[in-house]
Amino acid sequence: MPFTEVGRCILLGLEANDHGTVHRDGDPDEKPEIDHFIVFCPRKNKRLFLWDEEARRRHFINSQIYWFNDSDYHGVAADHFFRYSIRVDGYSRPDFLERSRSADYASGLGIPCAVRDLRNATIWRCSSALSMNM
Repeated sequence: MPFTEVGRCILLGLEANDHGTVHRDGDPDEKPEIDHFIVFCPRKNKRLFLWDEEARRRHFINSQIYWFNDSDYHGVAADHFFRYSIRVDGYSRPDFLERSRSADYASGLGIPCAVRDLRNATIWRCSSALSMNM
């Protein structure tokens, strides 16, 4: 894992037909530091999306392991079955943070609606993907 220390682990589940309301976990003006965490979605069936206000559309995360700026608006689409993910908080390794900052990929660092797919070492910027070495 890309952490020097591991913190809390949270199981996030949604019952069948429920959705996760579009929200953000903090105001970027009040929370300048991006939260350090990764999310595991073992079944790859929880349709988390980032909301792109400019384009007025959802951008779904299609990965089993990912990280994103939770101060960006995000939600979960409804489905006809129970689904879950596991969020693991921690302190990111300096090399992981440096690659993110030097490449300027994280949405809290200037690019709206960005997500890092940790399994495929890909950065998604809403409608495009960029590869990088993990």
